Order: sequence, then C-alpha cells, then structure tokens
Amino acid sequence: MASLRQTVGMHEAGLAAKIGGAWPIGPIARAAQLERAGLSRAQLRNGVKHGLLLRLHHGVYLRAGEWSAAKPWEQELLRLESHRLSTRNGSLYSHVSAARLHGCWVYRSDRRVHLTIPYRAASRNFGNDVAAHHRRLPAQRICSVPGGQGNQFRVTDLTQTVVDCARLLPAEEAVVIGDSALRLGLQRDQAEQLLLLHPRAHGTNRARVVLAALDARSESAGESRTLWLLADWPIEQPELQLQIATRSGTFRADFAWRELRLVLEFDRKTKYFDFDSTGAVLYQERRRERALQEAGWQVLRIEWADLGHPEQLYCRVLSAMERAAELTRRLHLFIRWRTAQSAPMAILTIRRSGSAAPQSNWSPTVNALM
Repeated sequence: MASLRQTVGMHEAGLAAKIGGAWPIGPIARAAQLERAGLSRAQLRNGVKHGLLLRLHHGVYLRAGEWSAAKPWEQELLRLESHRLSTRNGSLYSHVSAARLHGCWVYRSDRRVHLTIPYRAASRNFGNDVAAHHRRLPAQRICSVPGGQGNQFRVTDLTQTVVDCARLLPAEEAVVIGDSALRLGLQRDQAEQLLLLHPRAHGTNRARVVLAALDARSESAGESRTLWLLADWPIEQPELQLQIATRSGTFRADFAWRELRLVLEFDRKTKYFDFDSTGAVLYQERRRERALQEAGWQVLRIEWADLGHPEQLYCRVLSAMERAAELTRRLHLFIRWRTAQSAPMAILTIRRSGSAAPQSNWSPTVNALM
C-alpha cells in the first residue's frame, strides 16, 4: 500500500511538472493552447481528477493553486475571463457580470455569468452557470473594458449596468453596486432618464427606490449596507464622513450624530473587500478611536457579520444613542456648574488686581462642548 501511494505521488508530481512546463503566461489557458504545448486531453482530464487543474467552462482550464490563492472577488473575475475565452470574445456581459467588470462592489449576488443577447434562446443552450437576458441594446449602451491578459470584454455601459442591477437584484445588493458606481463616475440623473424609457419594465418601481437611495459618500460595501439599514430605522439619521478635529489630527467618521457626539464606525479590518489588516493599520484604528474619545465622542464599532443581524444591530445602535444622550446631558450640567463656580472667583480676581482673570484649564471634552 505504501509503495502504491508513493507511485501515485510520483505520478502526480510528474504531471504537475509537465503542466507547469506547458502552461502559458497567465492563470487561464484554452485546451487548444495546452495541447499545442504538449499536453494531451488525457493529461488534462487527469489534472482535473487529481486537483491540479479546474475546468470552469468548456475547453478552458485554470491552475487550482492560483484559484485557491485568489480572493472571492478575484475568483469571480477569473470565472468571467474563463467564460470569455470559451466563447471567443462574442458575448455581451451585463447586469452583475458587467458590474464586476466595471469595478463595482458586488455583494452576495449570484455567481452566474450574465449575458445580454439579441435573440430568444432556451436556457439549456447556455448551461446552468449562465443567465441570458433577451433584448436589443443601442450601440451607445455598449462599451469595452480591459480584462486579463490584455483582452477586452464587451459590456453594457455603467449607466445601463446600474439600471439593470437595480431592476433585477434585491434593493440592498443593488444599492451597494450603485454607490460604488457613483464613485466611478455614474451620473444619477442619466440613470433616472434611462429608467424612464421603459417605465413598465419589471422591477422599475424597486429601481426608483434604489436610485434615490444611492450615496457617493459610502466608501465600501459595508458602509453602503449600513446606510441602507440606518435609513430604514425610526431614528435620527447620521451625517456621513463628518470631519472631527482631535489632538491627533482631523478624522473622518463613517457615520456621526453631532448633537449626541456619537460615532458609528464600520471596522476596516473586517470589511468584505480588500482592505489591509496589518498591525500598522490596526494601530491607526486604535489611535483614531482614543483621540475621538478624548475629544468627547463615543464610538460604536461594528463588523461585517453584524449587518446580517439587523434587529440586534438596531438594539445596539439605539442603546449607544441613549448612552451618548445621557453622557451629553451630564457634561452640559457639569459645564453649567463649572461656569457658576468660576464666575465669583473671576469677579474677585478682577477687583483685587484690576485685570481679567486667567481662563480655566478646562479639559478637551468640556472645551469641545462649549
């Protein structure tokens, strides 16, 4: 048995070496390329069988190690690149697929490849991993974006893509895409005009709600989701990206209630997309939080997982608002007491010296509230 395992291991090692020697530049290759480089179809099948290769689409292979090392959103782009290679560049990518290719944030949407085709065809002609949408689009709604290995994808333009996603997807997912599209140059009024061209199309009412809710100040998918939840709750709405001066510099708060001196921060080390979580970044997060607290602000920090439990998160936010309101009330009472205590001493000092009394050495919190 041991000798058999050793023989199998040697066979796999030899196959891995042969695949590595024949592999072209880039993570993905067509079967025809690999065959020209000396790999037989049997060796490609064995590569898949032994977990060395993945076949994402017909006639297209990916090295399994590169797939495993890729982040989730990178895997989705590899899936699209694989599909493009399997169809010889003729497809028009739309909806969620176009959003990914434009560089939008995409949250929880299905992993199917979305295509727009000018003819009706049975879904079985495309496979279970492809969603085909039948319609004819004018040329001005089609553009090209760069893909891997110097190739180009034909996609719906950014405006058409956002409107398509707003009609098709649950509102929260569409808002995440739309917020990032605003940061990429989307003009909201153009999207609204495009929506009006087909007012009776399925999903138009939901799309109107989505477009009205978009906010370019959101800096991540997590902030977009948080803002969507906050807008649905019966509470005072916060300010976004509020500039707050502290002894350590000026910081921007993701969400802030100015009168309550409460900050709601989406934790950057756990954001769904590609954010650095090195020690230096975490140190800066702690430094920022201490500075805000010294300036009299309360900080409530939330993570990606919290957004999946909106009822619990609502209770946490409401409790934080109540605590902040009570602290603010106590601080204002202290200020009035301090002012009342300081006034007689100031008068006495002026009478004795004939000059104004020096100012009290108040704490940063008290000064900030004056």
